[in-house]
Amino acid sequence: MIKTFRDRTYTVDLGSDVNPRDGMVLELRDAQDAMVAEVYFDDPTGDFTVTTGSTGVPLEVIEWLIAEAKTQLPPK
Repeated sequence: MIKTFRDRTYTVDLGSDVNPRDGMVLELRDAQDAMVAEVYFDDPTGDFTVTTGSTGVPLEVIEWLIAEAKTQLPPK
């Protein structure tokens, strides 16, 4: 999925992680394909966490990413 906010283009990738983590992740990548944020769902605990990279990401982009994670990651 490609999303543009204020002339910045991001891609979003859905993935799973089984070692060392056990869950699913929605990754936000910038135009240079660097991961700038992720929302991770941990299968064993049922917890969601948000991690951001070293670059600033506009709040509206993080809010959008979280909303997407709520619809694309478990639980359903």
